[in-house]
Amino acid sequence: MGLKIQFKIPMPSLSYLKSDARPVPLVTKPFHQEFIDELRLYAKQGRTAFISAETNKSISYAQFLKAYECVNVYLKSINFSHKDIAGIVSQNCWQIPAIYMGISSRGGCFSGASPLFTDTELAQQFNDNGSKVVFCAKSSLETVLKARTKCPNLTHIVVIDEDVINAQHKITSFPDILRLIPSRYEEVTAVNPSKDLVMLPYSSGTTGKPKGVMLTHQNLCTVLRGNYDFINTQILYKMDPNWDWSSEKILCVLPFYHVYGFGMFWSCVANGGTAVIMKKFVPELLLKSIQNYRIRFLPAVPPILVFICGSDMVRKYDLSSLQFIMSAAAPAGKELIEGLKRVMPKLKQVGQAYGLSESAMLSHCSVFGTDAIGSCGRLVTNFEQKIIDRSTNQPVPIRQVGEICLRSPSVTIGYWKRPEATAETIDSEGWLHTGDIGYVDKNGYTYIVDRVKELIKVKGLQVAPAELEDILLSHDKIKDAAVIGIPHVRLGEAPKAFVVKSDSMLTAEEVDRYVASKCAPYKRLVGGIEFINEIPKSPTGKILRRILKEQRPKL
Repeated sequence: MGLKIQFKIPMPSLSYLKSDARPVPLVTKPFHQEFIDELRLYAKQGRTAFISAETNKSISYAQFLKAYECVNVYLKSINFSHKDIAGIVSQNCWQIPAIYMGISSRGGCFSGASPLFTDTELAQQFNDNGSKVVFCAKSSLETVLKARTKCPNLTHIVVIDEDVINAQHKITSFPDILRLIPSRYEEVTAVNPSKDLVMLPYSSGTTGKPKGVMLTHQNLCTVLRGNYDFINTQILYKMDPNWDWSSEKILCVLPFYHVYGFGMFWSCVANGGTAVIMKKFVPELLLKSIQNYRIRFLPAVPPILVFICGSDMVRKYDLSSLQFIMSAAAPAGKELIEGLKRVMPKLKQVGQAYGLSESAMLSHCSVFGTDAIGSCGRLVTNFEQKIIDRSTNQPVPIRQVGEICLRSPSVTIGYWKRPEATAETIDSEGWLHTGDIGYVDKNGYTYIVDRVKELIKVKGLQVAPAELEDILLSHDKIKDAAVIGIPHVRLGEAPKAFVVKSDSMLTAEEVDRYVASKCAPYKRLVGGIEFINEIPKSPTGKILRRILKEQRPKL
């Protein structure tokens, strides 16, 4: 049943916190070895590992393990070995975890990239990390081939979902890999779990060029153990003391190349549950899957919640099984959460979570049965936090806003080939400076206000875009919204809103009056209101403000 976690934090006067969850020991095995015994047990029990939401095709744990061994044999055949890096460019599919396990067993590192990337973006990532082989979906093959012309180290390509072989161009297929003989499996034994990389995700790049986030076997495995123990004991077993993973299905719609999507997916696999995998977010398929598979726990991001809250399509499906939604990657406002509860009266809680690629997964998470709307939850297993005054680097009092800093064995060892960026982000005491602004309350709940570089300074007063976005999204004629600061001669900066209408009759004047009625005068949308068709966002739901700012005028 996992470790029992209790919260009895004697709150100090300063905003330093240490998780009260019983620590999880540091993992000392490579990623594939850490979980193999459990996976073999699930295979022996005949459990189903994966179901495709699109086709309903299922894959057993036994098939999954055979595939991982075949990936190992293939990688050995192309001389992929210790410290080599493999790229993955694909929508979600069951083959990805087998590929991850196979890469780990050869002493290598996996680095996922968005299937939406252009060949230029892929080439930048492949060249930056020296990827030797790339596993890609057929839909991304043409883009990957274009990228390969710019990548001298990239010698092999594997097409995941088609039986395509082109020996001349060193292209093989995953079905062909599955025909290899698993008995030729051979592990690389020279792996140092505390130093060798197993995962190299790239930061979102919303505040600069993408940077590889170096996660060791120890980083990743320790945070996975800690995160899913926290989720089990503080959410699932509190929601239902009889929760049994062997009979549960989790809907996996978040991208596996991102740490949040990967972590939620792997938590299901490591516990022996069945992952219902969606290639990507398709609105009606999401609702159909919740209904057909009686999903009770849904990891999500705000754009998915906005859809559920506002779509008439929801009425066509029975979502009564859904009891807990976990939202992360971006804030979910009070109005949105209350709207979800109106749409789904049997929904017990919308919890929030927080984490970064640099923290390897979640650092904060809501606890079932607690109601701290607006909070991203409490510190999870093995994490410490302090909130500092950026001008003095000293901790601030409780409820005072400052920069959130985190420390944990799962925090990245640094940025790939970016020592200066590493030094700017992780200090000499091991504190990760997140760049996020927030505060902690007397009960140990953390609240994110905004990004350091996203705060709008109006006559020296700070305006948080997230606050204005929450107001805008509470308007029944607004489907989506984003706020940025634009230069203003008199004010320094002024808030500007980009709005997606849900009602074509909505006017800028109506929006302006609505916001003005709900906030202080200095927070008004003096920078203007612009109607657009879609808010640019990353695949995990973060607003790409830099794209909006590239078009900003001066006032």
